[in-house]
Amino acid sequence: NYLQRSPILLTCQASRVEKSWIQIGTSVGLDLGKNLVLKNPGILLSPPTTINGTWAYLLTEFGEEIATKLATKSPGILRTPADTVSGAVDVFREIFGDDVATKLITKCPACLTS
Repeated sequence: NYLQRSPILLTCQASRVEKSWIQIGTSVGLDLGKNLVLKNPGILLSPPTTINGTWAYLLTEFGEEIATKLATKSPGILRTPADTVSGAVDVFREIFGDDVATKLITKCPACLTS
């Protein structure tokens, strides 16, 4: 149950949750969106612009297959602003190079959220 896993949803305005849900469905598609929300209901607390911006960045930077893997493994990544995710990716690439950075990021996408 969503509310048991994320009771803070009860304190949010329904319109905000609805707008976030619409943005998730529009950005990632309804099937993937539903799976992401089931895994991390807190995504519904994110501003729609954050969800859209981060998803757009992941698609542009990694392509659909890897972006989907990242979001599925760590749905919270969509709650993180795109500039934060982008900065973390840049640091990983600077330290480890493109190939190793991509491998590390796909193993631990949550590392892009801090």
